[in-house]
Amino acid sequence: MQHIQEDPVLVSSRREALVVFACWAIAMTWSVSYCYLNGYITDSSLISDKQKVEVRQPAQPGGIPELWVDRGQGSQRVEFVLGFPAWIFWGVALPWWICTAFALFFGAFIVRDEDLGLDPEAAAALEAANAV
Repeated sequence: MQHIQEDPVLVSSRREALVVFACWAIAMTWSVSYCYLNGYITDSSLISDKQKVEVRQPAQPGGIPELWVDRGQGSQRVEFVLGFPAWIFWGVALPWWICTAFALFFGAFIVRDEDLGLDPEAAAALEAANAV
């Protein structure tokens, strides 16, 4: 059986595509599973029930009010990270930032610019010029 050698550009492109797909799959799996497990409301019937969400004023004057949500397991304080609800920060914002940093690094330092050879029209023009 004859062994066909693949074009190095194809091999490099395939490898880069697999790395990008793996990054996407990891980020998607993390985001969906984290947000599913840690989101506010796990029972869709609680969404329209305004009594399940409460803003509590702080004991000290000038303090920051707190948001409390009852998800069926008792009232729980909503944690915030950099202004995001914690589950949005850890499940959506942080993975986006990591993927953006990875994409910038990957595009700048890993992806190589390959020589694709001559364009067929340019090669024909070059050959015609050399023939004269």
